[in-house]
Amino acid sequence: MEKKILLGIPIYNDLMTEWLPSLMGINDEYKDNVVIKVYGKDGLISRVRNRMFSDFYNDKTFSHLITIDDDCVFNMKHFNMLMEHINNDLDIVVGAVPTKADDNYLVIRLKKPQTIHKKHPNLIELDSIGDFQLLSRKCADKMVKKFPELKYKENKTNETRYAMFMPMLKDDEYLDETWSYSLRAREAGCKLWFDRRIIMGHKGEKVFIWKPK
Repeated sequence: MEKKILLGIPIYNDLMTEWLPSLMGINDEYKDNVVIKVYGKDGLISRVRNRMFSDFYNDKTFSHLITIDDDCVFNMKHFNMLMEHINNDLDIVVGAVPTKADDNYLVIRLKKPQTIHKKHPNLIELDSIGDFQLLSRKCADKMVKKFPELKYKENKTNETRYAMFMPMLKDDEYLDETWSYSLRAREAGCKLWFDRRIIMGHKGEKVFIWKPK
């Protein structure tokens, strides 16, 4: 049976016109496998991320969740490389974007010492994920089982949700919700991998592009 994937897109403002060719390409190439769902504007982005995770988890027909932040400037080549990992029995695989600054850093944090996947040499293990993610059901199951206290009901709809994404403080530093999500995934026994081929642009006051050092 072919796998069914939920593609969740959180919309902060308006979807960039740069996305249109990629979305059309995804719909054309993967229309039988990928369900695209856009999540509307919300003042609390962590709540949006929790909705995406929960919609995926609650619908057992989905084998994987892909999430793409709406300020990622990506193309079909990036998406196809992420899709290559659907059958590789991995917990989480991500692409990366640079920070919205001219410092040439990526919005991920590599595990130290650096660990490269034995079977897939393009994959490097992470401590924290980026904005372009492939999550397996196997990993989601581990996370929900590990943190049953994070189950809650949506205020307006009474739907079951899981608060895997919440901002956190660590060593006097305020960290966004993807940090706590990454920490929970690792504590649940999941491994996070960065496909170093997938480095996209990041839209801010301009499109920031990472340049290899």
